[in-house]
Amino acid sequence: MARKLSLGLGILVFLALAAWGWCYYQANKDFTPWMSLSELNHWQVQFDTTPPGGHPNYWDNGHWMNAVEARWHEGIPQYRVRYGPVPEGYDGAWYWYINQDQASFSSHVHDLADQGFVLLDPNSYLRPDDTHRYQGVWHKLFKKKAVVAAPVSTQ
Repeated sequence: MARKLSLGLGILVFLALAAWGWCYYQANKDFTPWMSLSELNHWQVQFDTTPPGGHPNYWDNGHWMNAVEARWHEGIPQYRVRYGPVPEGYDGAWYWYINQDQASFSSHVHDLADQGFVLLDPNSYLRPDDTHRYQGVWHKLFKKKAVVAAPVSTQ
């Protein structure tokens, strides 16, 4: 009886660890690796067109940030992001802010909500001086306007 109980408990622990591993993988699979601020800034350059800052760029062509997370690690803040296409049939506007103090972040929350933006995946971390820093991404969707072809002249 004790052997069956032990085996059952072992199987239960194995299944719990497997479920935790799957959940952890799903929660982290679409994020970039963790980066310092300078690495994050360098990473973003790949999405700019030539000349840098020119338009349209990657973001203008139907892509946006979906999440930004930060942490204090080995003496510096680190960041990672998740990005992807705007949903089919829509245009999107978005903002993202990192490393905000509470007052600035709260101001963004209220100001952007008043403009119709939705806050996704807010995140914060604690700095060694016991202050929190906040990150967030805001989205706003617009239905794409149908493109009507101009009539073709038969003359």
